[in-house]
Amino acid sequence: MATYKRVASSKNAVTDGVIGGYAWTSKTLTFGFTKQDIDKNGVDDFAEGDWKGFYREMFADIAACINVTFRETAAANATLKQTLLDTGGGGFSGGPGPTEDTVTTAVGIDPKSVKAAADIIRLGTFSDVWLHEIAHSLGLKHTHDSLAGPTLPGVADEDDKGTGLLNSSIYSVMGYTYAFWGEDNPFTSAKDFGATLNAQPGSLGAIDIAALQHMYGARAHNTGNDLYRFSDDVDFNRGYTTLWDTGGNDTIAYTGTSRAKIDLRAATLKAEIGGGGWLSTSETLTGGFTIANSVVIENAKGGAAADILIGNAAGNVLDGGRGADQLQGLTGNDTYIVDNSGDRVSEAASAGTDLVKSSVSFTLGANVENLLRRAPSA
Repeated sequence: MATYKRVASSKNAVTDGVIGGYAWTSKTLTFGFTKQDIDKNGVDDFAEGDWKGFYREMFADIAACINVTFRETAAANATLKQTLLDTGGGGFSGGPGPTEDTVTTAVGIDPKSVKAAADIIRLGTFSDVWLHEIAHSLGLKHTHDSLAGPTLPGVADEDDKGTGLLNSSIYSVMGYTYAFWGEDNPFTSAKDFGATLNAQPGSLGAIDIAALQHMYGARAHNTGNDLYRFSDDVDFNRGYTTLWDTGGNDTIAYTGTSRAKIDLRAATLKAEIGGGGWLSTSETLTGGFTIANSVVIENAKGGAAADILIGNAAGNVLDGGRGADQLQGLTGNDTYIVDNSGDRVSEAASAGTDLVKSSVSFTLGANVENLLRRAPSA
């Protein structure tokens, strides 16, 4: 049977807001699927559709971030038992602690057809309940739960959006709110903080990842030169996912046809806007990325429309694509690819030595040091 341990404070008010106080001791945790037939068609529920693949993908994604190995076994022998309910929604899960050596994680679906539910539910589409309950089984608590520990800053009850609008499911799946954008929506002219998003989280949020890494340790992952793409399609994007990448020279690229914002800044884990991450998404708001704390993604590449690209403290390459783009570097030695006379490059003073590579006539603005003319692309 699995044993538990107490978890000390992370000394960070944001991550402490989801830590339940206990973690499993073992770095290998077993999970299994219960035998059941809630639609009474004579077929085991987890054999209908791709339910098992859905669960396996979630466990693999979590294992990529934390120092835990998940091993599938028979439910009778598993620490983390997975089951489906005929309640049409909702769910529950136990977690590590004095009264638990195994836990059951249960989520309700439409009992009329288990296979039809499996076809509808996938990462980024109705998946936030599963991520929420599985995170409970590992020791995370609700963002508004003051009994198990401090709440997420600014969250007194389950409906509060929190300090810095952090109580969105894209920053932590442990709240009872929904997927909204904590930043001002740059695709509208009005101030539009907290805009409702058109996709759900397809992974744990940056706050959840940081909390679980405090509890179990972090794992090296994606150490090569990785390309992370998003478009306007929810399924392609898997909704909103959080990048955990520990090395290489990496790129976020937008492949859709709308306007896009690509933001290379990582979650600060402070009680502020950006504490749970800065969003890369398109104007359709149908998915994209946030970046976990301490992760460095170096490069951004936009599409054909007027995009917004924001760098980080590394030396970034910002290429907005064919539209009239807004390109903003931070403190690194940045390179800007300019191929539209409407492109705008902005840099702060004393923010590195920067280079514009331009295929059109271009005049350097303040704090941008170097210009290199290049031939237009074919």
